[in-house]
Amino acid sequence: MSKWDCPRCGGPIPNALHKGQYPGALSRTDNETEICSDCGHEEAWEQMQGRLRPRELWQSYVAWKVANTLVRVISDE
Repeated sequence: MSKWDCPRCGGPIPNALHKGQYPGALSRTDNETEICSDCGHEEAWEQMQGRLRPRELWQSYVAWKVANTLVRVISDE
C-alpha cells in the first residue's frame, strides 16, 4: 500500500482522477489519518447516522473489496 492508497477502502487518495495531486480527507475516527474523498464523504454520513465504522474494521473491508474484485475478474475469464 502506497502513501496515496486509502487505508479505509484501498482506493486512490484523493480520488482516481487526481491520485496524489492534493491531500485527501481526514478520517473522523482519529482526525489525523488521510483517506480518499469518497471515504471522507461516507464517514460524514456514517457519523450523522451514529454508526461511524471504527478503524479496526477498515482492513476487513479492504480485504473484502479485494476478494470481491478477484472473484469478478476470475468469473469474467
